[in-house]
Amino acid sequence: MDVLAQQVQQLQEQLSLKEQENQQLTAQLQHLRSWMNSLQQRARANDPHALLVARELYVGGVPEGTTEEDLCSFFNALMTCSGAQLDSGTSVLNCSITRDKGPPYAFLKMRSVQEASNALAFNGIQFRGHTLKVCIQPPGIETAANFNCPP
Repeated sequence: MDVLAQQVQQLQEQLSLKEQENQQLTAQLQHLRSWMNSLQQRARANDPHALLVARELYVGGVPEGTTEEDLCSFFNALMTCSGAQLDSGTSVLNCSITRDKGPPYAFLKMRSVQEASNALAFNGIQFRGHTLKVCIQPPGIETAANFNCPP
């Protein structure tokens, strides 16, 4: 009976930790959505073209040998299984991987600004043993070195 009680206690502790982690991730997602909404408002006020840019995400840390199709499939599956997808169909419309110099990085074109905002929650996710850095592409920035990820 003591072993069973210990297992129950351990499971309760693990559940409590997972609930805390879930709360932290929920707060982070709310923060990112708020951040994205402020970008949308500024874009509407200043430059409607900026909304198109707000749908584009920078993905750093892409493993060598990854194809555009691999990355699109990975992110579309993430969007679907996590509930980050707003409508049926594909959330990632296009992917372009740059292999010029240094490690490869990619730009994903999302179906909507909201889905781009949702995908920001995947910053730090593991893909083929590499940690991906997911950020929004700021207007006018065209090199990976100048990307600013949200806090």
